[in-house]
Amino acid sequence: MIHKNIFLAVTIAFFLNPCCAFLASAQVPKKLVIGISNPDNVTFFPLFIAKEFGYFKHEGFDPQLIVMNSDLAVKGLVTGDVDYAASTATVAKAAALGFPVKIVISFFNGTDFNIVTGPEIRTAKDLKGKIIAVSRFGSAADFDLRVALRHLGLDPAQDVKIIPVGSGPNRLMTLLSRRVDAAIINVGESLRAQEQGMKVLISTGKFNKQTLTGLGTSTNKIVNNGEEVKRVVKALHRALADFKGSKEKIRPLLIKHTKIKPDHFDFVYQKNLEVLSADGSLTEEDVTASYDEARKGAVNPPPVRLSDLYDLSILREVQAK
Repeated sequence: MIHKNIFLAVTIAFFLNPCCAFLASAQVPKKLVIGISNPDNVTFFPLFIAKEFGYFKHEGFDPQLIVMNSDLAVKGLVTGDVDYAASTATVAKAAALGFPVKIVISFFNGTDFNIVTGPEIRTAKDLKGKIIAVSRFGSAADFDLRVALRHLGLDPAQDVKIIPVGSGPNRLMTLLSRRVDAAIINVGESLRAQEQGMKVLISTGKFNKQTLTGLGTSTNKIVNNGEEVKRVVKALHRALADFKGSKEKIRPLLIKHTKIKPDHFDFVYQKNLEVLSADGSLTEEDVTASYDEARKGAVNPPPVRLSDLYDLSILREVQAK
């Protein structure tokens, strides 16, 4: 009887102790739904680093990286069907219109996109009257393309025809099949296009800063489940540190993830390192493009400041430890 009472007392104490209760629950990782729009794109790669190297698991999570349109992912944040959305450009646009969502960490504050064309197009002037593929209207690729075209002296609304065809692989195949004259695609896809005789006309990321990928979530989750957000951000902060400082460690995983040739790793890695947010932060400048794009077509948008589009307080807590 004494032994039974001791066992019962220890068991009750175990589950009443918050620390022990957390350890008990941590034995079964919590599933998280994270929406990503293009899993092959290097800009989403920190999520896969955190998953494959066990950083999420260490924090008690089993992330489900679900491929979905970025608009749908952001809507899921509001309804609670999605925990986090990785396309921060879309999160920023939604926040700019008053949706209760915010960016909590940024991976890349610029794109690795290129305008890639058929071999017959030699200069920007040759794009006049041509068809160019983007993912969808209002996406980061679409915005990058339009800014680059203006820098090249072309009017995106008058001088070319822009059509939405979906993800990067779709844009690549549409270009290779010659259903379009040009496409805006990431650096890995650009390399594959060049192998098929296409040419890179110009890199577009250098023309403007914009938040591209990272994680956004609902303001409700930030307020009411801040400890979860903190642990998620902690896992991704470790992943960003790996991307920046552990090149050889991430080499095999990035090659596998992006399906690039090993010989292309250094080029792809360096291209993305140039636009990496090394510590996960971003500034008002990084969200200005998304903010302006979202609000210019809105009727009576609510008063929203640029600083309302993101909340770095949890990231700063992680960095302080």
